[in-house]
Amino acid sequence: INMFIIDIIFIIASITDKLDGYIARSTNQITTFGKFLDPIADKILVIVSMIILVEHSKIPSWIPAIIIMREYMGKIKNGYTNDCNYIGIY
Repeated sequence: INMFIIDIIFIIASITDKLDGYIARSTNQITTFGKFLDPIADKILVIVSMIILVEHSKIPSWIPAIIIMREYMGKIKNGYTNDCNYIGIY
């Protein structure tokens, strides 16, 4: 895949994420499920982008590894091992 196409996909995904949050807040349509899913979608966008950059040898593999570990360590430190249990989905 051409890096230009990857850049365009990332930009479009970022804009739609920002627009979705803006519309939800401005129309007061904030849900518990949205509060749960939006941060996960943001993390997936960043991690997948970094993995693609690793595959194309643009960044070293330890960078996404540290970011993934940081996310899990934050959950463990705060005592939340499962976001679903924390917000009451399960």
